[in-house]
Amino acid sequence: MGKTSVAMTLAAHQGLPHIEVDRMYYGPGYATREDFVPQLAAAIADECWCLDDFGAPESRDLIWQRADTLVWLDLPWGVAFVRAVRRTWRRLRTDVELIPGCRESWLGWGRPYHPVRLALTSHRRNRRELERRLAQPEYEHLSVIRLRSRREVEELLGPKPYKLAV
Repeated sequence: MGKTSVAMTLAAHQGLPHIEVDRMYYGPGYATREDFVPQLAAAIADECWCLDDFGAPESRDLIWQRADTLVWLDLPWGVAFVRAVRRTWRRLRTDVELIPGCRESWLGWGRPYHPVRLALTSHRRNRRELERRLAQPEYEHLSVIRLRSRREVEELLGPKPYKLAV
């Protein structure tokens, strides 16, 4: 399970709305939406919510200041990389729209924000950045659940009463 599947499952278990940040962030052709930050701020103005996001620089502080719990899916590099390749391969074969107006393409693998490229190049850097940020006093209020293995993810989510299609 990846971040979206984990967030969807947690939201369902808790009866919370699930906010898929990528759908707010990207417009057609993977262009960044100009109304992203105001739209996100409105979505997290509610008392309770569950979202899936590593945190774009323009939104991470906004999210972390409002959140009370951060679930960090800190799986080994190989697991993250293989999952990114599998998801991309599946999307290429089925020609599914990831986000309205956004489809995977063979040429897309070269984009700097492509999931496979990110999994390949930024795993260690992202881990260090999260550790650094979590050590800052302004985020002491966050309860952090750091999941480092598939087993830990399964233990957190418990038995699955349904199947997710992501």
